[in-house]
Amino acid sequence: LSDIPKEEKHPLNVSAREILSSFTKENLSERLKTLSKYSDELYFKELEELNGQRNILCFSVNKFLDNKSFRENLLKEVEDYLQALNKALSQAKRNRDYRKLDKQIDRYFKRKKVSRFLKYDLIEKTLYVKNKKGTKEISTYEISFSRSKESIDKASIFDGAYLLISDLTLKDENKSE
Repeated sequence: LSDIPKEEKHPLNVSAREILSSFTKENLSERLKTLSKYSDELYFKELEELNGQRNILCFSVNKFLDNKSFRENLLKEVEDYLQALNKALSQAKRNRDYRKLDKQIDRYFKRKKVSRFLKYDLIEKTLYVKNKKGTKEISTYEISFSRSKESIDKASIFDGAYLLISDLTLKDENKSE
């Protein structure tokens, strides 16, 4: 049992990508017809033999749906966090430090493992806050953020997929018969 190799040019990655790249929630039942059925939940396809090893691409319907749902919920959670942070920044009573804010968001992104899926910019804003001495000018920020569709699409290609690798080849199976 193995993950699909991360190197984009790896032959198994290329083969798996060709098979899985068109799988979506909307066309799932149609695309599953291109794979061999093991059970209602699990499908497979033999990939090319590599270094004397047999490679079988496996696809789990439940894992596919779970991966997609998990990623969407995670991104929504992070976006909600950024919106709440934006609200707090817009109501700031004192100057905000760019480096501290940037570091805080970077740490949060790394902890949530979304750095490649979301991009953000800090836009400097000036607020005028009333206090006992009158009106005070403070510097704060607004967080502009967006999803990286390309990165999300790239990561989602392998949702629900894993690789079985065996040194037992088809030739070995035929000899035992």
